[in-house]
Amino acid sequence: MSNFAERFIAQGVERGEASMLLRMLEFKFGTASSATRLRVESADVATLDEWSTKLFSVNAVEELWH
Repeated sequence: MSNFAERFIAQGVERGEASMLLRMLEFKFGTASSATRLRVESADVATLDEWSTKLFSVNAVEELWH
């Protein structure tokens, strides 16, 4: 597979994970602020995975970032 294709696929995975995390955040806490959306949409896959797991044990969105 070409380097371009690999990057394209990785970018799609990142967008999908960001989208899923935002849906879970909004289900738990209500509408996400623009700052939260930007932070999630700018994160890499490893960070998105960490936040997705941590989501189950926090009581506020801000707790995800610490």
